[in-house]
Parts: sequence; C-alpha cells; structure tokens
Amino acid sequence: MTAVFDLIAGVPAHPLLVHAAVVLLPVMAVVTPLAVARPSWRPALRWVAVADFVTFVGVFATAQAGEALQSRLSQAEGHPVAHDHGELGDLLAPVALLLFLVALAAWFAVRRGGVLVPVAVVVVSLVGLLGIGMTIAVGHSGATATWQEEVAHTPPPQGD
Repeated sequence: MTAVFDLIAGVPAHPLLVHAAVVLLPVMAVVTPLAVARPSWRPALRWVAVADFVTFVGVFATAQAGEALQSRLSQAEGHPVAHDHGELGDLLAPVALLLFLVALAAWFAVRRGGVLVPVAVVVVSLVGLLGIGMTIAVGHSGATATWQEEVAHTPPPQGD
C-alpha cells in the first residue's frame, strides 16, 4: 500500500501530506474537547466528529507516505533512515482514530445527557492532550532525523 503514497508529481508525498497531521490533529485535539465541554458548541459535535475522521484519514495517509519515503531513503542509504521517527509516526494514526472514536462516543453521551457528559469531557480532553503530545514528539523526531546532521556540518550565519 505504501507505493500508493510514495510520490505526488515526482515529489515525496510525506513532506507534502505532513501538514495535515501537524495542523489538523492539534487543532482538532483542542476543538473536540471544547465542543463537548461548551453547551453552545454541542450542536456542532457531529461535524466535529466528521472533522476528526478527516483528520484521521490525513494522519493515516501521512504515515503511509512516511513509510514509503523511509523505505526509499533506506534503500538508497543502505541502512534504516529515520527509524525513531518512523516508530513514533506509526503511533499517530491510532491516536487520531481514538480521537475520532471518543468524539463519536461524546456525541452520543451529550445526546443522552446526565453523568455521561462530564465523563465524556474528561475522556476527550485526555485523548486531545495525548494527540498534541504525540504530534510534538513525532514532529520533533522527524525534524531531528531530517536536519540534525545537516545543520551540525554547517557554520552559523554571520552577522549582517
């Protein structure tokens, strides 16, 4: 399946798609708990769940494209490339899926009312925090894998 996500117009798909994961997941990790916690936002919760699903699809596609790029670069280098980033990146799609699933559960909880609503607020908030934390960890490991060696061998810029 990774061959499908390998290239877009001759350019590796991963750096193009990564913006979906880096932007959408943290945004939805904030919006989803707010939509559950704020009564005035609750009518939009079904659309928030739809946006969470779109986020999951974007994160999944990004992970698949990352695997394709990792495979391509590892073949060229003769050794695994960005191994730690790939391992962390594999965890991001399940977190995005979990956010979508708890958003659906929260939508049903809010419709039902009662004690389920505060429980839904707590659960969705915890999953949202997990999503933000994982996005930061995966992004940092990707930036390190991409730029650490490159920057280490270049002098700092000189003053103007």
